[in-house]
Formats: sequence, C-alpha cells, structure tokens
Amino acid sequence: MSKPYDGGSKYLLEHQGRSLAMLGGLTDVVSCKSVQSELVHPIQIPDGLLEVRLRGRKESLPLLVEFFTYPDSRSAEQLADDLMMVCLARRVLPDVVVFVLCPKGNVRVPERHEVRSELGKARMEFAWEVVELWERPAEQALAGPEVGAVPWAVLMKHDGPPEPFLRRCRERIDKEGGEQHDTLLAVTQTLAELRFPDPRLLALFGGRKVVIESPMVEEYGNERERLGQQKSIEGFILARFGRLSDDARARLQGVQEGSKLEALTRFAAVCESMEAFVERLVSETTPPPKPTSSRRKKKS
Repeated sequence: MSKPYDGGSKYLLEHQGRSLAMLGGLTDVVSCKSVQSELVHPIQIPDGLLEVRLRGRKESLPLLVEFFTYPDSRSAEQLADDLMMVCLARRVLPDVVVFVLCPKGNVRVPERHEVRSELGKARMEFAWEVVELWERPAEQALAGPEVGAVPWAVLMKHDGPPEPFLRRCRERIDKEGGEQHDTLLAVTQTLAELRFPDPRLLALFGGRKVVIESPMVEEYGNERERLGQQKSIEGFILARFGRLSDDARARLQGVQEGSKLEALTRFAAVCESMEAFVERLVSETTPPPKPTSSRRKKKS
C-alpha cells in the first residue's frame, strides 16, 4: 500500500479492529485483536487478519479483512490467494469481509470466485462479503458505539451538504477520541480526501499539520522504508544472479529490523553466490533454539 489513506486503513485495522468487524456485519463483538504478519515457512499471513471473539463463544474466530481503494479486475484472485494463505497457515477457513472505499465506473469486486484445474477434475469456489462503503448509510458508523468507525463514515452515504456532516464527525472524535484523538483526526482527514478534496473541508480536521504530526505518519513511513530496503535487496540478487526462490523472498519479507536489512543489503552486493545469500538470510530469520532446562542431579 503506497497512498496515505492506505496507511490510515491499516492503522484502523490494527487499532480499531472492533469497529471494522461491526461494520462488516458481526454482532456482539466482545474483543478484536489484529494478528501481525508472521513468517510461516514459506507463507506470509496477510496483514488484514483479525481474531474476533463474539459473545457466547469461548474461542476467537479468524476474520480476514481486505481493503480496496477502488475496485480492481484482479481483486478476486488476490482475495483467493490471501484466503488460501490463511487457511494453509492456520488450518482453519476464516470469514472474509472486503471493504471497497470508492466506486470506479461500473467495476465491482465480485462476491464469488471459482478456480478450475486444467482438465476440470478439480474445482475450488471462494465467497466473501463485499462492503461498498459509499452504499452504506453514514449514520450507521457515526452514531454507532465505536468511535473508530467515524473515519469510515466520511466515505459513506449521507444527505445534505458535506460541511455540517464533517463537523459532526469532528465533534464525535473530540468527544470520544481519548488517547487516539490526534491520530483519528489524521486518519479521518486522509480518508475524507478521497471524497472531499476541498482543503477548506479538510481543515475541519486540523489540516496538513495534524497529518504530519500524527504518529501514524512516522509508523507507516518506517514501513515504507522497510519495504524499500527489501525491494533493494531483491533487486541486487536478481541483477547479480537472475533469480530468487519464493521461499527466500518470503523470508526476506519477514525481516523487520532495520539493522538486519542494512546488513543484508551490504551482503547482497558482495556475496559470491545466491546460495551464500540464502544461507545468510536463513540465519537471520531462524529464531534461536529455546534453552533447555536441566534438572539437578540428586546427591547420592
């Protein structure tokens, strides 16, 4: 994700997942936790995975949440890939909710997708719930129990001129935003820009200064830097040796620490072979063995 509103979507997923689960149609949500991407050899879990616990259930349920700023012709294939990744990694089929932020002509994200084998002897069918935000009533989010749903309200359907409506969004955040007040303002503003590009309207949420000073900007700026480092390393290896295995690419995506990425960048530029690079990569991404506790011998 490269646009500012993509970072806002990810922030809301990680910090306001309960509001997303409720907007996706889940009721009686007791708790909701974002599952961080983790390397599962050789699979990487998508970012939008939530563990949702509903009232009356002891176990949390996996909910895969995907965002599309605009409908895309390749969205069904991407959704199917992510659904299979989670299923293979966690041995459970998650529920899936897809949020589409803005319309784009007559293009729609399909609610079903089917994959058939070449000879037709195997078939997989996928289905998910698609939430087109511009078709949902804004009052559903603005007057709901979760202040984390307010940023989505600016993309939803409402009657009347935009300014009074956006002022209501600002008032709700001012009243209930708490410690996340400034970040919620920044996220709401970045999402509102998709629909209301008028700077005077965006100033209702604090303008450019609020966005620049938001912790969200620093957090996702660091993420963009990390992704850039990973791309540079991959580019070094492809330029020098012409190939990089899917397993090595997945391991590389799992490296989060800046110091490790810098070391891998330097090594990718000078290593003698791709095998040497992969060996170094494996050593960087393999957790150290857990210490074994030894029992004291009884004195005779």
